[in-house]
Amino acid sequence: MTTSAEAPGSLPGISSPSCAPRGERFPLIDAIRGLAAMGIACYHLDRYGPIPVAVDPALPEPLEWLLKHSWVGVQFFFVIAGFVAAYSLRGARITPSYVVNFALRRLIRLGSPYWVVAILVAGLNVLAIRWLGDDSLAGDVPWSRFFSQLLFLPDIIGYENLSAGMWFVAIDLQFGMLLLILLGIAGWLCRGRPAGSWLDQLALLALIVPLAMLALFHFNLDSDNEMWAHYFFHLTAFGAVVWWVLEGRLSASVFWAYLSMMLLGLALYWRWEVAIASIAGVTLYAAARSGAMAWSGGRLLQYLGRISYSLFLIHYLAQWIVLTLGYRLTGTQPVAGMLWMVLAMVTSLAAAHALHILVEQPANRLARRLKPH
Repeated sequence: MTTSAEAPGSLPGISSPSCAPRGERFPLIDAIRGLAAMGIACYHLDRYGPIPVAVDPALPEPLEWLLKHSWVGVQFFFVIAGFVAAYSLRGARITPSYVVNFALRRLIRLGSPYWVVAILVAGLNVLAIRWLGDDSLAGDVPWSRFFSQLLFLPDIIGYENLSAGMWFVAIDLQFGMLLLILLGIAGWLCRGRPAGSWLDQLALLALIVPLAMLALFHFNLDSDNEMWAHYFFHLTAFGAVVWWVLEGRLSASVFWAYLSMMLLGLALYWRWEVAIASIAGVTLYAAARSGAMAWSGGRLLQYLGRISYSLFLIHYLAQWIVLTLGYRLTGTQPVAGMLWMVLAMVTSLAAAHALHILVEQPANRLARRLKPH
């Protein structure tokens, strides 16, 4: 899944020997993205519609449990988003023109496949309502709701997203801009001091940690905040802290202090998302320290990592098409339902591949050409 200012998994020129993989990629991050995207697709496959309800009792209990808990991939995406965003902004001189360029490139990269999926969902929803009397894909979609989706605003102005998972893109865009602004302020406060200097470390900690603490101990306890990046800031900031420690911009003690803060938050207010994000942060840190960032998991996981953003966006639409057809043809017969669910997953992967090739890759190439050198 694309969660940074760079192309998926593309992290050229690592300077820290302790965490540098060979070549210009972090294969482990691609593998985690692939697993996470598949997990989220499986979670939604098992959650919506009459066919999964009929099939669940026939599934082996371990498989049913795995499907119902595969949402944990979202928390890995949050931590990876922070890690890669911090990496991609390393050494950047953040000026007003850089901020505009950064925002434009992220809109092109994240927005292009997102807008295509939004248009597809809205269009198919209209056809399903008119021809089949079925509004289960997206419900009523007035123009105001449709345009709010295109502008990444539905949650903010009170609409539901047109498709599962689209809310994450808006949060990722917000976080990228928030991190950029905070780093710009840190650079201004340091006034040319080198990265990793005591003043740079102090500025980073003063700007990042208080907001992360507010997110962990206050904002994240109120679901009314969940349409804003500050609701999740403690998760994404953990990934950023991991990168800054690995590159030497912050001391290693900051990583352990941040992890301790996360564990304290768990002790006071247990939340699964905080627990999983803590595991994700420790995984990235330990993998980089041990050289395991070069672990690829094989060609299949690398492929899934490359198409993870497209899969994240389009899987719900593809699954809805197949499961709606299956329900009309075979009802809730469990064996047939299992076959329809398998076909729905295969269709999701095929649709993601097409979206990646036709939309995501051209958008990534355009965004790279616009990057200042």
